[in-house]
Amino acid sequence: MKRCAPLLSTSLFLLPKSIAEWSALVNRALTIPAKEVPRPQHLSFVDVNTNQTMSRNAGIPPNSESLRKSAVLLLLSGVASPPPSQEFMDMNILLTMRCSKMRTHAGQMALPGGRMDEGETVVQAATRECLEEVGVVEEHYNVLGALKPIWSHPSKSWVTPVVAVAPDVIFPQIRSPDEVESIHYLNVANLLCNSTKTHHEQIRHSTVLGTIRIPCFFASDDPLAAAEGWRSSTTPTVHPGKHGNGALVQVEEDNDRTPVRLDECDGTLVWGLTGAVIAEFIARVATAYNLRVPHSTPKVKLIPSGFLVRDPDRTT
Repeated sequence: MKRCAPLLSTSLFLLPKSIAEWSALVNRALTIPAKEVPRPQHLSFVDVNTNQTMSRNAGIPPNSESLRKSAVLLLLSGVASPPPSQEFMDMNILLTMRCSKMRTHAGQMALPGGRMDEGETVVQAATRECLEEVGVVEEHYNVLGALKPIWSHPSKSWVTPVVAVAPDVIFPQIRSPDEVESIHYLNVANLLCNSTKTHHEQIRHSTVLGTIRIPCFFASDDPLAAAEGWRSSTTPTVHPGKHGNGALVQVEEDNDRTPVRLDECDGTLVWGLTGAVIAEFIARVATAYNLRVPHSTPKVKLIPSGFLVRDPDRTT
């Protein structure tokens, strides 16, 4: 596993140096009451017309408790590379791209997971799906807990994110090509300490919630490349006008953010339910981190990039 030199922009941040420290931090993050977790607006669903934050479970139909339930696995694992100068342990979040033929969330980034079978717990369902989709066995990681269930409008299902940490580097492989198109990663250090390059927003029209802004991120299909961003805070990851068709003109619904097209951003888009889960997890870990470090130590501040990814169906 790789432990990395200090972040250029946050050299004093004391990120975990071991699996034990990461596990303790994540455990603390999972137990903090929701009302005590500061949630920057860019990590929430926002009504574009009112600029007001919406409930994460807005628009839930009546009697939803009787509808089907699903579970996903938010799995953190170390980054393998030759050991350079070591300061903290680098960790990635495992993601998959769903096949384009899937009935729901087709072609989208997801956490390994799926529908719960009768009699299963959320942990059993999440670990089973991870094994079936990417071949990572339960013995290779430790389940720490879960986030509260979140409602999926497309699948009409309650989804519980189960959180786990792998003590060793994992090597996922596609085991279910009918479900998984490719494997991707988000780097935790980037999400925590490099938010001005990794925390973006996207506008979506014609959703069941109306026109909304939602959190989004961009993943890499290379676990080492995913970790590269923290090395240089000056390397751009968003390139307005990249393809020679000019930068987008800002309009009122952009709310002073810089609009960009999807193909002007490096990586693969993580949005929707998965983006919401990542947003909550990172907000919780940042809060847990800030509670554990000395008062004199700089705190994690989750500041957005200021870029707004336009709805792919409406990019003018």
